[in-house]
Amino acid sequence: MDTQEIDITSLITRIEQLEEDLNVRKKNITWLKRYFDELRQKFNNRPEVEQIESLQSAIAHLTTQVSDLQHRIIPVDESATIEIATDEIATIDVNTDTSKTDYINTDVVESHQDEEIVAVKLKQQKVSAFTDEEFKAERILFLIDRFYALGEERKNQAISAEEFWQRYNEGERDFTGLNLSGINLSGSSLANNVNFSGANLESTDLSKTDLSDVNFSGANLSNANLKRAKLLQANLSNANLFQANLSEANLIVSHLIDANLLGANLQYTNFTAADLTQANLKNASMANTYFNGAILTKVNLAGASLSGNFSGVILKNAKLCGADLSNEDFSGADLSSADLRGANLEYTNLEGANLEDANLSGANLNNVNLSGVTMPDGTTYEE
Repeated sequence: MDTQEIDITSLITRIEQLEEDLNVRKKNITWLKRYFDELRQKFNNRPEVEQIESLQSAIAHLTTQVSDLQHRIIPVDESATIEIATDEIATIDVNTDTSKTDYINTDVVESHQDEEIVAVKLKQQKVSAFTDEEFKAERILFLIDRFYALGEERKNQAISAEEFWQRYNEGERDFTGLNLSGINLSGSSLANNVNFSGANLESTDLSKTDLSDVNFSGANLSNANLKRAKLLQANLSNANLFQANLSEANLIVSHLIDANLLGANLQYTNFTAADLTQANLKNASMANTYFNGAILTKVNLAGASLSGNFSGVILKNAKLCGADLSNEDFSGADLSSADLRGANLEYTNLEGANLEDANLSGANLNNVNLSGVTMPDGTTYEE
């Protein structure tokens, strides 16, 4: 095959590739057109359009009512214009220096008077028109602001236990963002579709209450009494549980991601298989707390005194510096990359635990069980 034939073959191959690319581009363009048509249709049919049109109609109706009301309260008096003009002219005449005896052209005076009357009329009409529009706009804005203010006042007003139960018994389940601070719901049982996300539940009494599967995400539960509460699979992510009493509470398979448990009472609390990723447990009171199989990744337990069952717990990247872990069971726990500086691990059972990349500087490892432990350097400990 000579050079010319090779070039032709190469050219044909290149043309075929270009045709294939062109077909692919056509298909992509067709798909994009159909996609954008669907988006345009969704945009034109979005529910907000109907809501805006309805709001515009309501505002127009309100504007008409305000205009009618204004004309009833402040009727337009055309004679006031003439009176103002007359007063203006009278002022001019009074201020005229009568001591002068020069000849005055009456036509000029009359022309001047006419100009003054027209000017005053125009000035009054201009002020009147501005006042009307300003009044309407201010009135509408006032009503809208008042509407939202009433909504906020209603939202921030604390709901009593009686009102809560009335609304609950009527079928309401969404209490998002409401103020329920201080109410007593102890000993009750709530449906699993109740939503308290973002609600203010500060100092509430929820002791012995069945709150399984309830949504408390982002809620304020500071100083709340949750003793012996049943919170199976409850969502407490981003919740504020500062100094809350969770003693003897059941939180099996619950979600407490980024939850604030600073200073909380966690004695005899059951966190089996719960997710406490990045939760703050600093200064929390723990005695016989159960964390079997719980996820405590990046949790803050600095200086904490731990007491309970931590077998199989995930404490990856956890902050445990200065913590007292002595005499506890951490067998099979994942403590990789954990900060254990100055921690007390005396007589702690770490059998089969993972300590890879953990920081053990200054830690007390006297009489610790390291059988089968993956050490910070990645090697397995052998006796």
